[in-house]
Amino acid sequence: MPSHDNPLIAEWTGPYELPPFAAIKAEHYRPAFAAAFDAHNAEIAAIVADEAGPSFDTVIAARERAGRLLNRVASVFFNLTSTDADDELQAIERDVAPRLAAHSQAIATNPALFTKVESLWERRDALGLSAEQMRVLERHYHGAVRSGAKLDEAGRNFISLLAQNRRLGFLPEIAALFAQMKAEVENAVDVDVTSATALTPDQESRYAAALQKKLGRSVRLRTKVDQGLLGGAVLKAGDLVIDGSIKGRLERLATELTA
Repeated sequence: MPSHDNPLIAEWTGPYELPPFAAIKAEHYRPAFAAAFDAHNAEIAAIVADEAGPSFDTVIAARERAGRLLNRVASVFFNLTSTDADDELQAIERDVAPRLAAHSQAIATNPALFTKVESLWERRDALGLSAEQMRVLERHYHGAVRSGAKLDEAGRNFISLLAQNRRLGFLPEIAALFAQMKAEVENAVDVDVTSATALTPDQESRYAAALQKKLGRSVRLRTKVDQGLLGGAVLKAGDLVIDGSIKGRLERLATELTA
């Protein structure tokens, strides 16, 4: 479908440049998204290919300007699907949503683009940026890091796969399961030790030795302080909980007295 025949891509000439809703049909969305993805990729490629030294204008401001067609198409589509969706639009959404997630993830973790963003971040105090520009740079840098830009290729591909399948929300659970499986392979277990006062190195060694003997595995202690325990400590290793705190003893005594 030629772009001039697609009202989502053609120039909007109505009042306040409002979308021409009456002319937009379900059949327009897929080609509009495809054209918008291509346009956005070309804009990002131009930023990466710019051989001039990275500056706020050539990298960050250029990224802010990029993707306007995609934002326009997506805003119309998702506003409609959230208020007046039918079976056809829902089918398009199931097709487009994972592609949009993969597209956004690929740009956020683009190694060449992130190199430029990181270079600006590392020199941020010398760039003479306004407070607003500094905030925008911070948002781009930390957003890319949170998206996995500092991961290796395998890590980036894994995050991209989760994004495509709408499974990013499971990442904490996946990380926890991975840590447990890794510990099993290494025959080690993480033990959380909460104490009323900070443990001395000698106390940590004695706790570790006693737990290793009890569990039959090497242990890694993770310590924290909770003055509300009054004294003693609470140890947690998976389903095993050992409460040797004064607070725990008092609670058990109160339970026995009221039984």
